[in-house]
Amino acid sequence: MTTTKGSDLLSHVKKLVDDATNDFSEVENIIDTLTAQPLSVTAAKLGPVERARLYALYAHYFNSLSSLYLELHGEEDLEELKLQVNRVQECSDKITNTVNPPQPKLTVDREAASRFIKHNLPKDRSKQGRGSNRFDDDAERKEQNEKELDQISPQHIIFDKDNRDGEEGSGSRSRKRKKRHNRK
Repeated sequence: MTTTKGSDLLSHVKKLVDDATNDFSEVENIIDTLTAQPLSVTAAKLGPVERARLYALYAHYFNSLSSLYLELHGEEDLEELKLQVNRVQECSDKITNTVNPPQPKLTVDREAASRFIKHNLPKDRSKQGRGSNRFDDDAERKEQNEKELDQISPQHIIFDKDNRDGEEGSGSRSRKRKKRHNRK
């Protein structure tokens, strides 16, 4: 039984080592691709969003390598490096939010709405009466206009649009007619 457990453990360790070797070879391929040309040459070929992503990728890449190096050499004070990693992550999130902005929440803040409404209501509601003052004033004006229209008799209606005073012959048309008549 000990041989089967030992061989299972050995095969498991070999599998982990093979997986790690494959992962390292993938990382080496990525590093070779990134370092094949100077950063300025690679960035010049890209658009603004892709360039920003490339710079963020380089910053993340160097921060990750630095943290691995320091951890392998027994450094325990990695606070500054963690702050840099967080800063790079925030920049990456800003780039993502710029390209794909988050959709705003379409909800009503009920507490804020009730504060607005209560603030705009009068303190003493007995002074207000049945409705808003603006609407009451409009209704009063309409009633007053209707009363004035009812008081107008047919004699006050002006038939000549140039004759605003209701006097005969005072409009500009009648003056023109008089001039024409005087010329003949």
